[in-house]
Amino acid sequence: MSCCVYATLVYCGNFRKIKLFLYAHSKMRPKGLTQAEIEKFANFDWDDSADEENEEEEDRNMEEIIEETLKNLDNRAENVEVGLIDQFIRSENDGDLNENENVVQEVMEKIDLKSLKWRSAEIMESETTWKSELCSNEVKTPIEYFSTFFTDELWQKICEETNLYAIQTKGIELKCTVPEMKRFVGILLYLAVVKIPTYRMAWAANFKLAAVENALPRNRFEKIKQFFHLNDNSKQPQRGTPEYDKLYKVRPLLDAIKKEFNEISQEEFQSIDEQMIAYKGQHNLKQYLPMKPHKWGFKMFTRAGVSGIIYDFTLYIGEGTCKTYGLGISSDIVLFLSSNLPVNQNFKLFFDNWFSSISLMIALKEKGILAVGTIRSNRLKNCALISEKDLQKRGRGSSDFKYEATHNLIACRPSKFNTT
Repeated sequence: MSCCVYATLVYCGNFRKIKLFLYAHSKMRPKGLTQAEIEKFANFDWDDSADEENEEEEDRNMEEIIEETLKNLDNRAENVEVGLIDQFIRSENDGDLNENENVVQEVMEKIDLKSLKWRSAEIMESETTWKSELCSNEVKTPIEYFSTFFTDELWQKICEETNLYAIQTKGIELKCTVPEMKRFVGILLYLAVVKIPTYRMAWAANFKLAAVENALPRNRFEKIKQFFHLNDNSKQPQRGTPEYDKLYKVRPLLDAIKKEFNEISQEEFQSIDEQMIAYKGQHNLKQYLPMKPHKWGFKMFTRAGVSGIIYDFTLYIGEGTCKTYGLGISSDIVLFLSSNLPVNQNFKLFFDNWFSSISLMIALKEKGILAVGTIRSNRLKNCALISEKDLQKRGRGSSDFKYEATHNLIACRPSKFNTT
């Protein structure tokens, strides 16, 4: 690392002296003053200059020397140019954006719960009529519905990546075609319904499944299974880089299906919750949720309608599961999954107490999305609702309401009774 000396001259008229300050600075251009100039100023004996009559003239000459020296510094670009500073700042900002690509510019305000004023007042009526409409689509066959999500482009992508992986690993030409890939996936779906101890039994002489055997020979099925791929491994970003994606190998499939889900006509009433994709193999993203029907598997957050149709989803991968809105992971997931809903259409969104927060309710309301959800007591501070014990004394069907006028929020606690 080169080190240079940057000289600053300060003229003191009262003492007719020049103080020389030397600053060591790394990564700068060659020094503004030459070694001879520095020695000239440092070794000059100011006390020998006893010509009092020409004191003012010497002062003027010294000012001219300083001005000329500083001008030379500027002309020779010995100081750090403003353009270089701007370029450095831009490069630093670009680096920050790459490292935080999941941080969106739209940051929601986190509400101070103590600032809310809950009152036992009458509820202010607001407009809740749904302003959108559900497009009535014709009823399609199962294969037509499946083809809506698995488009021709997606099939072609799967074939290309599978053939490429065969060349990269074994140096062979698999020459897998789209019809073959469709049959391969069809066999996987068929064997997921018709369960047998091992998939090879589907081609066994004493126990064969005609639908499977007629679709694809066993050796061809195993070859495609061996090299089945969805993305190019050679282009996968390294772990620790800003571009690293834990779901890189399945990202094209997820993005393609997610895109088609978002284009489905939306229902008025929707909910956001988690569900499990059953899986008991070895994987660092595998989760265990004891309260779910499938306790082991991949956790996925979904937004679905009352019909059961999924409109959006995201797989849980820890940090980076969704874009950050500044409200915490649970509320951020709701905002992320509802980001494709048309705004100001009064869609009704439901979720449980893991997602709910006052800041989330307000953020959704500002987008014209009406939300209902259970909420934990520690997220509803400063709201003096009647205790559950006192509500039970009032009898079955009792409830207590509090109203927040600033944001038009309602907090309700219903009574709980055992029906047994």
